[in-house]
Amino acid sequence: MPQKPLPLIISLKHWREENGFSQSDAVKVLNNTGIPVTLDSLQNWESGRRSPRADVALALADFLRADPTVPKKSARQPRAQ
Repeated sequence: MPQKPLPLIISLKHWREENGFSQSDAVKVLNNTGIPVTLDSLQNWESGRRSPRADVALALADFLRADPTVPKKSARQPRAQ
């Protein structure tokens, strides 16, 4: 049975929404910063079905403490030729 998400995950979701990221976008950003997250994991965390492992939770807390603002990309990217 789903529980209320951890305060850390509520903060992560707030960060994601403030940056205009889908869950998939957020996973890409987190992976690019060295935090191993899958889309399935993020969905489970945000729904309260699961919580991150301790090492991942610490990395997420450090990431959020840095208050990262990621530049938004335009919806249409030019194709490389």
